[in-house]
Amino acid sequence: MYTTKIEQQTQVLFFIALSLAVLGSLYRFSTWPGHSLLAKYIALTGLFLAFLRFLAVLYSMPIKNTLIVILLSPLILYTCTRVHERTYLLYLFLFCVAAWNMNFRSIVKFFFLINLVFFIVTVFSSICGIIENKVYTRDEFDVIEAVKNQEIRTRYCFGYNYPTDFAAYFTYLNIMWWYLRNGILKWMDYILLVISILFVDHYCNARTEMIVMSLIVFFSLYYRYRVLQTTKLTWIENIYFILSVPFFAVLMIFLEYQYINSPDEIFQFIDIALSGRLHLGADAIITKGITWFGQYYVQHGGETKVQYNYIDCQYLIWLIIYGLFTFFLAISVYVSICKKSISSREYLTAIIISVLAVQNLIFPSLSLIKYCPFFMALLSNFSFCSCEVLKGKLVYGKVD
Repeated sequence: MYTTKIEQQTQVLFFIALSLAVLGSLYRFSTWPGHSLLAKYIALTGLFLAFLRFLAVLYSMPIKNTLIVILLSPLILYTCTRVHERTYLLYLFLFCVAAWNMNFRSIVKFFFLINLVFFIVTVFSSICGIIENKVYTRDEFDVIEAVKNQEIRTRYCFGYNYPTDFAAYFTYLNIMWWYLRNGILKWMDYILLVISILFVDHYCNARTEMIVMSLIVFFSLYYRYRVLQTTKLTWIENIYFILSVPFFAVLMIFLEYQYINSPDEIFQFIDIALSGRLHLGADAIITKGITWFGQYYVQHGGETKVQYNYIDCQYLIWLIIYGLFTFFLAISVYVSICKKSISSREYLTAIIISVLAVQNLIFPSLSLIKYCPFFMALLSNFSFCSCEVLKGKLVYGKVD
């Protein structure tokens, strides 16, 4: 795709804005001192630079794309004014558009390096006692009596605010590494993944991230020995990978409806398996309802004295906090990305998003710029297709 001069001149601006946005968010959710003011300043600077890149891209886009962006802009801004965390949706919108015509692999590589450096420095500093390494017990996070009766587990945060934050960053580093490996993992990668699973279980008791990293192992083998050995996938595989996000979104809404309206013990059991996500979602729906353009809903975590009310399920957050408009828009974005991945025979991005779709039943990451770079694949360019890997045009497992 042709790149205009103004796009080329502002690509550096995009990476500067992305680094500030990610670092500001990472800093905010860590135990580094003085994070509130500094993180806010860094994040707002990144937001401003992203807006400049957004304007440059808007100027050089085809008229059809420009009109769509202009049409969505007031609706997204209106939604931002109605919710508590006003910048989350704005970040996603600006960076999604700002990534227009850029190399997606370069974006993921840059995103990976920022997260990796911050992760290493933060974990090392927490172990050395430079910053606080918070310690929780499992029962502090549970919201259902049946779950509170389980064995109490000690959970370490390693410089982040919550053990689930640390585990999620750790998991996303593995996911991005998998992508940068062109989907081909070597035996050492599998050993490190197994060690990561055991580490997250022992020190964080983060069950969701254990499941996700196990899925990385499974789907990496599937990608290598199924996808790369055929010219195209079956229609069932194509449909699943394209519709994985709406499938799990509809599944969660169905379970939520049944949990609210049915006294069957099976849904109580499912709620326990989902770490109380149905219970939290039901409370939010009953007390706040669902609107078209979001509503003011303050989520409280384990550190506050207020009752824990984090919804955590990404699909319910889109639906309850950000409204039906954002719910359908976000799902449409990820369906479009997966469809683009399948149609271009790149496949890997769609497979990764299908893994993340499972994770987001319990942990929200698809709409948080501190974790997920894959929403920027919508308007950026894939740099390879799976058939090129198969034909040896790309080196197996090479990160260039």
